[in-house]
Formats: sequence, structure tokens, C-alpha cells
Amino acid sequence: MKLLEKILVPTDFHGSADLSIDRAIDLALKLNSEIIVLHILPDNPDLNEFGEAIKREVNRQLELILTKIQNQGVKQVSCVVRKGSKFVEINRMAEEEDVNLVIMGSGEKKTGDHHNLGTTTRRVIESSTKPVWVTVELSTQPIKTILCPVDFSEPSRRALGNAIHLARHFNAELEVLSVSESYADLLDGLDVGLNKELTQQAEHAENQMEKFLKQFDFHGVKWRKKFRQGKPHAEIIKSVEGKANETLLVMGTTGRTGLSKLLVGSVTEKVTCELPCSFITMKQEDFIVVQMNSDLHDLETHFKQGMELLENGLPKEALNQFKLGIGINDLHAPSWDGMSLAYARLRDDKRAEDSHQRAIDIRTRLEEQKIVAEIRSKHWLAGGK
Repeated sequence: MKLLEKILVPTDFHGSADLSIDRAIDLALKLNSEIIVLHILPDNPDLNEFGEAIKREVNRQLELILTKIQNQGVKQVSCVVRKGSKFVEINRMAEEEDVNLVIMGSGEKKTGDHHNLGTTTRRVIESSTKPVWVTVELSTQPIKTILCPVDFSEPSRRALGNAIHLARHFNAELEVLSVSESYADLLDGLDVGLNKELTQQAEHAENQMEKFLKQFDFHGVKWRKKFRQGKPHAEIIKSVEGKANETLLVMGTTGRTGLSKLLVGSVTEKVTCELPCSFITMKQEDFIVVQMNSDLHDLETHFKQGMELLENGLPKEALNQFKLGIGINDLHAPSWDGMSLAYARLRDDKRAEDSHQRAIDIRTRLEEQKIVAEIRSKHWLAGGK
């Protein structure tokens, strides 16, 4: 079973690119992933006369990276060199290899640019359909906090689902942030007697958040919710202050309403301009995707995979594995126990209890059969001694 199959790491051998390699190694070891390291050469005829020297140096640098990754214990790793526009080749490689995640450094900004992201990184974020993890050079500490802003839309649902997995695997605390831009902020502080309406607005937003959070399985994750009123980008940055070097920000970047809509434009621009910490932007795709062997016909393997999926916070996928096991042998009590746990985590109490009772009935029946067999083996009328 794999939760993240391929990670693409573009590198220019500078600064935050080194941190990207470290983050990729850490993630690959935790999730049994393949790492693809990509270096892109400029397609400039003026450099042709230096071709051999450039090739030798690039190969030397890539060999160092390859050795580092392999020495850390990552089993699947490859290095690729391409020539052309950097952001175009990164996106092309990501699509060709169907990677789950791109991890890259924040890059070097041009002189006078108001944006702290380098041009290549910014354009990859804008144009890639893949989740992009941007590492900031100063964020060298282990990840202790994962911050996920939500606006209850599909993109933020995707972002939170993946943030939960990251928090579980990095043993980090998860903070789920909801920001409501109040009427007062929209009116630029004008006092028009909206105290009652402001209170109702805050209560409605908090109720929405409670309903939204019920969709998720936080099993094995230390987490807390944060509700704020104010400007979304300002509250996001404020939530990172004082712990930027150990925080990872996970954001949904497309949508039609609220924070998610803003993250496409002004909020993303403002947050990334500040570049308060490393962050992941997500559009249409999850980077945590379960890869299962669909050809398995072994009962114990289905049961084992079901329990692993439960441990990783994937009760729906676990339920399917337990069902496959029961299809092989419907008297396998542990699979019924697993079904009960999965249904309970999915808040289907009736089916959870039914599955639990089925496991009890099977064990009772098997125990009775064992007792009867033992009695028969000893009784002279049954041919026993």
C-alpha cells in the first residue's frame, strides 16, 4: 500500500532547494514514495561552447544529491536533466510522470520585485494542476505545526484532508483556521449599528465550521480549531508568527466562495508575498492517494491492509478491504471487527453495532463447535476414548 507514490523535486542547487530535498526524503521514508530530482538547463545558444563543462558540473551535483537520498534509505530515486523554460519543464515533467506532489524551493526573487517568491516558483504555483510544496530557506526545523485555513468549500475540504494525513505522519499539531471577514471590516470601521448582525454572523460561521469538521477523521492527530474575524491574509500570517520555522501552511487554491476564492488572487498574493513559512498549495488533486494492489486474493492481506488504512485515517478505504476479506471468508471474525471500527469512525453507529454483533456471533458459534468436537472426541458413543 502506498499513500504517496511520486515526488518531483526541481533543483537549481541553491538555498531552499537543499531543504526541498530534505523534505522529500522525510516524506518518502514515511510514505514509501519515489523521488524524481529534476534540473533544468537554460536553452541558450550562447552557452553551447561551455556544454561539456556544464554537463560535468550538473552530473557532479546530481550525483551528490542521489547519494544523499540513497544513503538516507529511499529505495526509488532518479535524476533527470532537461533543457528549456524552467516552469514549463517542471509542469511537463509533473504531468508526464503523474507525480503526486512537487516540492521546490521558494527561489530567488528579482531585484525590485515586491513578491518574495522567485519567478519560476510563482509561475509553477499559478499554472500547475499538481499540489506544490514550497520550502522557505529559514524553515529548517522539523515540522511541529500544520496550519490549514478552510472556508468549507471543496478545495479547502481537500486541503484539510491532506493536512490531516501530514499531521499524522509528521506527528505535528494541526490547526484548522476559519476566518470570517466581518461586516465591520467590509464597511471600513463605519459605525452603522450592526452589533446584533455581527454576533449572528460570527455564530453562523462557527456553526458552519462545526458541520464542516464532522466530515473528517482526526484519529491519531492532535488538533485544534481556530475561529477568527478579520482580514483572511492577515489572520493567516498572524497565526504563523513566532513559529514560522516549524510551521507548514496547507491551502486550497481554487473555489467559488469565501477564503478559497480569495486565495486564488489577493490572499495568495499577500500571504506568499510575506512568505511567512513553507506552504503547500492545492488545486484539483490530492497528494495523498491510496495505491492498492487490486489483484490480491489473500484474506489475511486484506485484513492487514484494512487495519493499516484505519491507522492512517482512511476508514472508507479500510471498509472496502474488510469487505473483500469477508467475500473470501464470511466467518472471519477479525474482518467483522474491522468493519465495526470503520463504520464507527464513519459515524454509522447502526452498521458498526451490527458488524460487532456479527463478530461476537461467529466467535460464539466457533467456540460451541470446538466444545462439541472436544466432547465427541472423548465420548465412547462418538468413537472417542
